[in-house]
Amino acid sequence: MNPVNIHDFRDVARRKLPKIFFDYIDGGSFEEETMRANRSDFSRIALRQNVLVEPRPQDLSTTYLGRRHPLPFMLGPVGFLGLYSGKGEIKAARAAHAAAIPFCLSTFSIASLADLRAKTDGPLHFQLYVLNDRSLCEEFLDSAEKAGVDTLFVTVDTAITGIRERDVRNGFRSLTRVTPALLARLLMRPRWLADIALTGMPSVRAIEHRPEFGRGALEQAANLSRRIDKTLSWKDIAWLRERWTGKLVIKGVLTPEDAVSA
Repeated sequence: MNPVNIHDFRDVARRKLPKIFFDYIDGGSFEEETMRANRSDFSRIALRQNVLVEPRPQDLSTTYLGRRHPLPFMLGPVGFLGLYSGKGEIKAARAAHAAAIPFCLSTFSIASLADLRAKTDGPLHFQLYVLNDRSLCEEFLDSAEKAGVDTLFVTVDTAITGIRERDVRNGFRSLTRVTPALLARLLMRPRWLADIALTGMPSVRAIEHRPEFGRGALEQAANLSRRIDKTLSWKDIAWLRERWTGKLVIKGVLTPEDAVSA
């Protein structure tokens, strides 16, 4: 099947990926009511078409963080892209740059900022989870500066995270290593497994040099998640603003009052 819309691509992903990974990228929190509401809101948007008018070239370009882009889109940060497809972050960044739209790398990425800078062209954004260990945050910021990242997205809506019920049911939430049961499920997707195997054992590259986080992407991600600062405040944003010389975007603002504070 040749995918022609986002629903077709979703079906391709569902057939290709192990269910435990498909549910992670396809699902939402609790009973996924907010996700369904968002989709419903988009489906109600309609276009009015006037007829018998002189055709004119349509300009969909927009200015975003000081840069002009031909389309009002960007590829936002998604964790573990390299677990869905071998070199997934690099492929996504190349696709974004080919379309001249921004790409943002997640803290929870299989590829590092240095990998992307070496193998892709175009502007890079980086999404940061602020950790209790500020020295590790400093390492992340240093790596971003060295890679030429011009915009930092700092995630602020993780003090209390929603329970992703699909992840609880399929065991993803408690995974720290590849168990025999998980391996049996992974072997049911041989093409995906071969694709991932070609790139070697996946790890969260940003922290793989630190032995306290363990080995392999699953264990490293679990340990990194436990270190996300749950007490983040505007004082920490002020520290980041002073420390980071590039553009700074606060990701996760949900109310007009917080937008005014930002």
